[in-house]
Amino acid sequence: LWRASGITSEFQLYCTTSGTLVFAALMLFAGWFRYHKATSKLAWFQDVESILNHHFLKK
Repeated sequence: LWRASGITSEFQLYCTTSGTLVFAALMLFAGWFRYHKATSKLAWFQDVESILNHHFLKK
């Protein structure tokens, strides 16, 4: 199965697995950051001037 993907040694399999786990951890952190830290606060949506600036200043 791995040979069809181009992996021909145990070391390549180990490196691929390690890289995949690091990438999965990075994506898990990115999802947590996006939904818990980088989201806009409710006060921003209630401020009409901020909303108008967001839409009118877009290029």
